[in-house]
Amino acid sequence: MEEAPQASEKPAIGLAIVHGTLGLLLLVMGVFFPVHWGLQHPAVVKQAAAREQENVVEFGQATIQPTDSKGSANPYAARLVWMAADRLKQPEADKLERKLKPERIPAIRNFLNPTFRQRVRLQLGDPSGEVKHILNAWKIKELQNHEPAILLTAWLHHNHKLGQMAEELVAMSRSSNLAGLKQFYLSMGTLADLMDEYQLMHLTDLMPDVETLTQFSHIAMVQTMLPQFHSFGNNSDAAPSGKQKEFKHVISHDELKTHALQKYFSEIDTNNNKEISMQEWVDYGHQPLETTDFPLTYTAVTWPGTPAGTKQVVDYLMKHGRAGDRDLHQAMKHGKGSLVHLVQSAERISPRGNSNTTLGAMATFSLKHPSLAGFIRLLLMILGGVLMLRMFTMFSPITLANPRNVTLYRWRRRATAFVLLILLVIAGEPILFQSAASSEYDVAVRLPIANPEHNSKVEPMLAEATNSTDTISNIVMIALFLGIQIIVYITCLNKISEIREGTDSPQQKLRLLENEDNLFDLGLYIGIGGTALGLGLIMLGVFTKPYAAYVSNIMGIACVALVKIKHLRNTRQELLEEANKTGS
Repeated sequence: MEEAPQASEKPAIGLAIVHGTLGLLLLVMGVFFPVHWGLQHPAVVKQAAAREQENVVEFGQATIQPTDSKGSANPYAARLVWMAADRLKQPEADKLERKLKPERIPAIRNFLNPTFRQRVRLQLGDPSGEVKHILNAWKIKELQNHEPAILLTAWLHHNHKLGQMAEELVAMSRSSNLAGLKQFYLSMGTLADLMDEYQLMHLTDLMPDVETLTQFSHIAMVQTMLPQFHSFGNNSDAAPSGKQKEFKHVISHDELKTHALQKYFSEIDTNNNKEISMQEWVDYGHQPLETTDFPLTYTAVTWPGTPAGTKQVVDYLMKHGRAGDRDLHQAMKHGKGSLVHLVQSAERISPRGNSNTTLGAMATFSLKHPSLAGFIRLLLMILGGVLMLRMFTMFSPITLANPRNVTLYRWRRRATAFVLLILLVIAGEPILFQSAASSEYDVAVRLPIANPEHNSKVEPMLAEATNSTDTISNIVMIALFLGIQIIVYITCLNKISEIREGTDSPQQKLRLLENEDNLFDLGLYIGIGGTALGLGLIMLGVFTKPYAAYVSNIMGIACVALVKIKHLRNTRQELLEEANKTGS
């Protein structure tokens, strides 16, 4: 008679182990499935390189000598591509360097030379109507200081290298759009101070519109900006008392020891007096390109080879700022396909996950079907959670004296499992822990520009990204605290039912209910704690709108009110009536 229970228990234990093993396997598969909400998994980005297998060095070689009849050779533009390949530590970058032509001075220096400008005017000859309209902009009084940039632009259009923005620029010139023209030529002057005519030609040929060029110029300005003069040595300090006449704000060679500009000290020190004055610092203008991210950005912008691709890269940087720079560089290491995929998605690369993962088939599936992959990931985690709950139920069956309480205990288990599953999903979605979207480049654009209308598309884009992040974070927080409140509610009902169905006297049951007051107030404490947590996350920048914080408090109040008014009050009333009857 004693052997039968043992025999009947073995299959149950075996079945529980099967459920647990399968559930754990599904959970692990779900957690490590290469797809993240609102982010690109590193393995997916790497897998996208198979779509277009050109690397940076091959792109540079194609720039020097086009691989098809449609392109035009530009060995000068390839110099910036070589700098990018060198920064990315690409193999055979040195072979690309050996094919380069000698470096040219920035275009603006040539066009500031009156002799050179006269030679360009002779090349233009009798300009076409559109070129003439561009040149006529110089007649506008407010634009006369921009003559070098205007002539450079006319030369580019004469060589059919203004791309799709040529028509827009000509229309602005015909209508004498002063604000738009001034902003354009400021941008053109900024870029001409960084690149020679041929590097600029390679860039402008791919520009889709004036706005994109303006945005790119400000990205370039931020990336190449010199650090503040007063950040070195004693330049931030006031002159010692009584020594104002002898005291000079300068930068010595030793004060640049830890900075990339140290090897350019003699170049900046035009007076050769072994010190750099503020005027020399300002005259130098910007950091050498090889010490900045600009060659990488230039390569990323020109690599797609289409105006649409160029715009996508610029928009990506405008949306994500410096963080977007790092993601672009990571994608560029894999190849053109990865870069194009990343900017088309407009999403950042997830900080979690490894591009060297062995889950190649999953990464390919996520690349081709991102929405379906996200659904499968969630489904795997849900199924895994259900099977793990089944295992727990088998190992720990509910055995209560009163069958009426079984349903409440079952729902408490389910609610607990639901909350744990939400926590697991939250832990697997890094976007929920990221700060709201911001961009250093957007700030850079809006500070100096003359025509704020150029930002009409950028600001809504950033606002949309921020609102999206806020919405997701708030929904997850609300769902989490709702699950916790459900667990608290069911626990309170269990305790009330347990005391009500007990064998104690009515008076004793009343005292036991009174002793559980802290438990019945637990929902309110959790609601207040959720409010404090929500406000704390706002201070940390995880999201900006406190919806979850307020809702958590409301749910806590509702839970306690429901427990005390609907259930506890009625139970106490029944016990008081029983006590009176017993007493009588």
